[in-house]
Order: sequence, then C-alpha cells, then structure tokens
Amino acid sequence: MSKNLDKEKKIQRYCNRLREIKEIARSVFQLPNNINIDELKSIIFDISKSWSQSNAGYHARVYYNELETPPPNALFNSMCGLTDIGFYVSVGDWRLYDYDGILDLIFEESGINKDCIIEIGKEFSENFENLKENSLTQIEILKLVIGNCDIIKKIRNQISKLQCLSLVEIRKLFIPSGQFITRDPNFDGKFYIAPHQEADAIRLYATNPIQNAKELANIIERLIDFVESTLNELPAVSLGSKIFIGHGHSLLWREIKDFIQDRLKLSWDEFNSIPQAGFSVKERLEEMLENAAFALLIHTAEDEIKSQKFFARQNVVHETGLFQGKLGFNRAIIIREEGCEEFSNVHGLTQIQFPKGNISAIFEEIRKVLEREGIL
Repeated sequence: MSKNLDKEKKIQRYCNRLREIKEIARSVFQLPNNINIDELKSIIFDISKSWSQSNAGYHARVYYNELETPPPNALFNSMCGLTDIGFYVSVGDWRLYDYDGILDLIFEESGINKDCIIEIGKEFSENFENLKENSLTQIEILKLVIGNCDIIKKIRNQISKLQCLSLVEIRKLFIPSGQFITRDPNFDGKFYIAPHQEADAIRLYATNPIQNAKELANIIERLIDFVESTLNELPAVSLGSKIFIGHGHSLLWREIKDFIQDRLKLSWDEFNSIPQAGFSVKERLEEMLENAAFALLIHTAEDEIKSQKFFARQNVVHETGLFQGKLGFNRAIIIREEGCEEFSNVHGLTQIQFPKGNISAIFEEIRKVLEREGIL
C-alpha cells in the first residue's frame, strides 16, 4: 500500500492546504454588515477632542461642556483639575461627566451594541489563535520535507509574533507611565482609562484579530510562493502503510483499533503502541508521521473550560494538525464525539460525528472513507 508520490503533486497538495488556511484567514474574520467600525472610530475621535487629556483620577472623566471642541483659549490644567489653586487654574467650561454616560453615548451614536462587539472580539481572538497554531503546525510539517532553512525560520518567527491582545492588555496601553505631579486635592493617586478610550479599546479588541488575520494570510502567501519556487529542489516523499489513531484518555479508541485490525485487516499505530524508552516525543511523532497512510483523530469530550464546554485533549488537537499537514484533510479525519466542542480552525473540515459513548455507530462510515481514499 506504500507508494512514492510524484514530487510535484505532493508539493502542490501541500500548497493547497496552505491556501485553505490563507482563505480562512481572509474570509472568516469579517464584521457583520450592521457594525460600522469606521463610524465608531470617527465618533471616538470627535469626542476625544473635548477631553481633558489627563488620566489622573477624576480627570479621566472631564470633558469640555457639551462635549464640544474647546476654544483656542481654553486649558485644562492637570496641576489643579477643576479646583483653582493659586496660580494654577483651568480655563474654560470644563465639566465632570458620568463614565457610563459617555461610553453609552458613543455606542448609541454609532449604532453598535457594546456587549456584542466585545463578544465578537473575544471570538475573533480565540479563532485567530487557533488558526495561528494550525499555521505553525503546518510549518513544522514543511520542515520535515525541506528542512529548517532561513526562510522557514523567518516566516515562522513572523507568525509567532502575531498576537491578539486581551481587552485588559489594550486598556493598559492608554494609561501613561512615568512620574505625575499635581496639586489637585481631589486626586486619588490612581490613573484611569477615559470613557472614550474604553470605547476605543473595545474597537481595537474587535479589529486587532482582523488585522492579524490579514497579515497571517499575507505571510502564508509568501510561504506558498517560496515553496513553489523551490519545487524542483525538494526531495521525494512517500506515504506509510498504517492507520494512525489519535486519542485522549477515553478508551473508545480501542474499539476503532479492533475494527481496523480484526474486520478490515489493516495495520494501525498510536502514540503508545511501542515502548517509549529512549525516544523523545518529537522522534515518536516523526516516526508515526512517516508510517501513516491515513489518520483517525478521535475528539472526545474530556477537557472542560470555564464556560462549561468540553473540548478534546490538547495532544489530540496537536496530532490533528500534524497529520492534516502530512496527509491532507481527506486522509486525516476527525472523529468527534457528540458533546465535544469544535475548535474554530476545524469548522467545515472533514469529520465524522458519533453518539456519545457509541463509536461503533460510525464504523461503516469509516470503512467508506477508507475505500474512497484507496486504503481498502
């Protein structure tokens, strides 16, 4: 069953997988049509012109009257704030505003639901991190084919540096550092983000993953160009002869193993099928990748997160990326248990779902997939 693949077809297939990731990066991270992020940015900018320019205590909530742009002779003096102290005075009609009042006004005028865009930012950040991890996994597979050359190192580093900041981290960017001196008796010694800055932080929280996804797509495109330009220099590769079974702690994988071995008469492999003494995890993974002609990655509901959702074990998720990178999406099939949440970067990919605790219900479907791929 093991056969050498034509080198050009192998690389083109790999490039197609990279293109799939690139297209996901360019298509999935889109704001709904009813969210005009540019309008929100414009409103924030207009209100910022009326701000006191100070994050010290209550100063963060001080704006010019009616949120208008201060006249040229107006001045908010952070040395005294709204309390005149000798020579220190603030000139003009400066007012203390309610924090939530300003924040709500910004989102009302923009027509955007604040909670909705925060949720979008959270979802986009999680999706991007998963896509980024998938991309890095694909690069690890690429290194097995062409080696860890300088271009691959550079591209990997570029992808690794792409990060989605949390809302808390973005808020901190607005708070000035360094020494602050004031004689304002009402200063509480703390610094706060201004309400319009909070709105801007929320905007950035939603748009930062979008920008990262665009950059990721561009980096991947450069990687594809490099891989295809070195096509004739790449060594030939071959598929192995075994069915790899990736699994977590659940023992359901043994039923799959018995089905493959006893009924289909095929050879199988899994991480612990041979003694591990003397082998590193990396060496064992490379051996399994080399020996595999097909992979079944069993995602069972084992890891619970704070939202009380259950996901597959991280080792299975990692193996999923590795084998999809080596074998392609059609030969690395996700077997997902009912109740196990999908990771964002596997949405729409080939997978088979089985009833909770009843993996034998999909044996016939597995057999058909193996026939389709010429394994049987």
